[in-house]
Amino acid sequence: MPKTNASSGKLIAYRIFLAFIVGFAVINSIGILLSLLLPGDRLTNISWINLLAFLAFTALIMWVFHEPSLKRITRVLVSLLISSALISAAVVL
Repeated sequence: MPKTNASSGKLIAYRIFLAFIVGFAVINSIGILLSLLLPGDRLTNISWINLLAFLAFTALIMWVFHEPSLKRITRVLVSLLISSALISAAVVL
């Protein structure tokens, strides 16, 4: 019977958290930012942004599970989340 490593389960759970919770927040906040910045009909922009967000979210999930370094994944996602939140706040104000 093969040995199971308890920390590998925690690492997978952390990757799932990063991919789905933090990744969704990042993609969603960037989509909101784009809908505020793009000129033209807002409803059309939101439709296109939702289509592109689906593709970006899929690519982000694949990248999170492909990248070997958890530190790099965390740094990139947290920096994207903070920067998009700050820019969104600046656009709204």
